[in-house]
Amino acid sequence: MKNSTLTIIALLGAASVNAQILTSASNPATGHNYYLLAQSTWTVAESEALTLGGHLATINDAAEDNWVTTTFSNFGGVPRMLWIGLTDQNHEGTFTWVSGDPSTYRNWEAGQPDNGGSFGPENWVHILPNPGGPRNPGKWNDFSNNDNWEGFPFCGIVEVVPEPSALALMGLGAAMLLFRRRQQY
Repeated sequence: MKNSTLTIIALLGAASVNAQILTSASNPATGHNYYLLAQSTWTVAESEALTLGGHLATINDAAEDNWVTTTFSNFGGVPRMLWIGLTDQNHEGTFTWVSGDPSTYRNWEAGQPDNGGSFGPENWVHILPNPGGPRNPGKWNDFSNNDNWEGFPFCGIVEVVPEPSALALMGLGAAMLLFRRRQQY
């Protein structure tokens, strides 16, 4: 009976995760879990975010923006550009969150978004490192789908919103299976 329970729990919790996670933290204000991924392009980071059960982070307000920047932009003493889930890849100039969230909060650097000049097209948004980054630390910039800029690595910030209903259903299913097993003996 013990082995079958462990097998069920392992199957329910199994996921294909290929992302290289540098660190993680839970935001006490939102209850959401965040993961700092290794250096990559925006599209690779979003793909890895999906394997973790989330998306690149949706920033809903100044407090969340500050928490994400403070927590991750200089992890390990390395200034990092932080990919977030804002993009205009589907319609130039219309920025939307890849998660589908309707948040209208923005923290653009002056003159941004600009779709990039020589770097163009710039359809993906990142947070400039704070401290230690170029230009205006902590502000947002649109950029091309690269993994570094002037020696600063781009790293995705994944946001995973816990779904209590899914966890409750998994627990209920496991409890029902245990109950049935006990009735058989």
